[in-house]
Amino acid sequence: MARLVARPAEEAVTVAVARTALLARAALAAPAAVVAAVADQRWVPAAALVAVVALATVAELAALSRTVGGLRRPEVLCAALAADVLVVLLVLVLGGPGVAYFVVAAAWSFLAGVLLAPRAAVLPVLAMVVQCGVAAASALGRPGTVPGLTAVLLAAPVAVLLAGLGGATAVRLLQDQALSAAMLVGVVQRETAAAERARLARELHDSVGKTLRAISLAAGALPGSVHGRPGAAEQLAAVIQSSADTATTEARELIAGLRLDQPDRRFVDVLDAVCRDWAQGNGIPVRVRASDVEPPLHVRYELVRVLGEALTNVARHAWATTVDVRFQVLRTSARLSVADDGYGFAVPADLAVLLGRGHAGLVGMRERAESVGGRLDVVSAPGSGTTVAVTVPW
Repeated sequence: MARLVARPAEEAVTVAVARTALLARAALAAPAAVVAAVADQRWVPAAALVAVVALATVAELAALSRTVGGLRRPEVLCAALAADVLVVLLVLVLGGPGVAYFVVAAAWSFLAGVLLAPRAAVLPVLAMVVQCGVAAASALGRPGTVPGLTAVLLAAPVAVLLAGLGGATAVRLLQDQALSAAMLVGVVQRETAAAERARLARELHDSVGKTLRAISLAAGALPGSVHGRPGAAEQLAAVIQSSADTATTEARELIAGLRLDQPDRRFVDVLDAVCRDWAQGNGIPVRVRASDVEPPLHVRYELVRVLGEALTNVARHAWATTVDVRFQVLRTSARLSVADDGYGFAVPADLAVLLGRGHAGLVGMRERAESVGGRLDVVSAPGSGTTVAVTVPW
């Protein structure tokens, strides 16, 4: 039976190997026919042989290019090999049992090994070996056989057999490698999707989720305060309104953060785009210097979010005139830094102190850095500007 190719990866490998075999057949058979014509001065048959091989190769390559699921149908494979047998016989008739014929026969045997299941390929390949053996024996029996051709005639049947085995072995090894690569890509995609879901869940829990919980608690206490404590009810209503506004802002910031990174683009291009958009919106020039490397997907997301938050802090607090963004890969780590020439500030020993002052940006950046095994460093002083740097393992 035919080798039923059930997976797109296997079919792509089979088509690629078959295409390579056809091109190799044409590249070897045509020069062999020309060399034989020079020796025998039989130019017309040689020209016809070259034309047959060329036309057959073009037609079969075109058929392979249009193959969509065709390799999964046994009748298609058998018809293709049967048609190719005619090419082999035409070459034998036009050029005799010479090098060109044995090249075409070996190519057919190789294709049979590629397209048919191993057991199904045994009989066709053996039939071609017998045909080559008969052709070689008839050539050896002729008087005046070129001495150099004798070795070729004797080796031809063995070469045809080895070509069939080689085709079956090569396509099987390449298909296994393709399937392994496809499985690895699938595993990476699933792990990436799982990590992305976990990250989104963490983002929602840490921002919108907590705010909505506060709204729920305030709303639950509101009915009991409406009649007995109108002042408290008014305060609860204000809390609900403020929390709802906060949840809306957090949701918008979360969506905007998700849009910052574009995994289908190079990381250096994303950094440049974020900085360019921020510079245009705030009127502050940004110089970007970045190594053209690709961090893991979950790491690059956090780096882009830190970059966005750092630039937001510059716009809100720094009164800077220039910003310098740099991403560099060190020996065992990568470092993203955002430096401005603004007012600067006194950095507390514990960044958590900033939460009490209503400045949660640096704390959030530190948490993002730690979530990917990195750290956040903040260097600043009044009148000396500020540098925020994230270092992650590499």
